[in-house]
Amino acid sequence: MRRQAAALVLIAVSALLISCTTTVSGKPVPADKSGPRILHPVSVSDLDWLLLGPDRVNTSLNAGAMKVWFSATDMWDWSAGVSDNNCLAVDGPAQDRVYAGTGWIAMCGQRLDDSTDGSRDRNHYAIQAVVAYPTAAQAKALYDSSVRNWAACANRQFTDTP
Repeated sequence: MRRQAAALVLIAVSALLISCTTTVSGKPVPADKSGPRILHPVSVSDLDWLLLGPDRVNTSLNAGAMKVWFSATDMWDWSAGVSDNNCLAVDGPAQDRVYAGTGWIAMCGQRLDDSTDGSRDRNHYAIQAVVAYPTAAQAKALYDSSVRNWAACANRQFTDTP
């Protein structure tokens, strides 16, 4: 009895699969082997659109009054306040010494917080930046270098004195 039930189920499933297929005319061709799909690069003038707006930052940080207090189009240098400059990239984005000589062509960054006057009297604080490169290969080279540098700073302490 079980064999008959299994055979009936197999026949029913096969019938469903056969009725769900479509035959088309044409000739099969191999897939393009040139690599990943080429994406259109983001224009330098559109970098600011890649930054999160204050509403998204508020939601992400469970804050309520985050606003942009500082915007930049040049890298910043906080190296004087960081005890171990080998870990500068871990301290914050868009550090001049981290990106020096990497070929970047533009950047856009912001500091947001929930203070009432842009002071250090705040509960939430965020810094974000996007950096443009002329080629994906140059961006990947920075990424690969950053992975190595960040790993070298793991399980260590460093001080940041603004």
